Amino acid sequence: MDKINLYMKSQKKINAYNASAEFDGNTVNVKKGSVIASSVNENFRLAKLMKELRSDKELVNDESILIKDIQFNNLSRAACFVAGYSVNGRVSDGELQSGVTAN
Repeated sequence: MDKINLYMKSQKKINAYNASAEFDGNTVNVKKGSVIASSVNENFRLAKLMKELRSDKELVNDESILIKDIQFNNLSRAACFVAGYSVNGRVSDGELQSGVTAN
């Protein structure tokens, strides 16, 4: 399978995100320079993990910008990391954009 370029951008101004990633059918690589939401919703099951990942200053700077790529083993985890709340990575509220449906 060829790599699929994915983009995830929020429509809101507060806690906004704008990220790009590559999906190879097995892993999702969220790209360096992506802007992730500045906070994490405390009420979803992956909140603790996402907060731990985001607290790594070698990964995310103080402006919520990725300093280096990060890899996930599924689309939903990658989308949750970017958005800071529970997201279905295959649908992502219409926010994931690519020329190909990832299913």
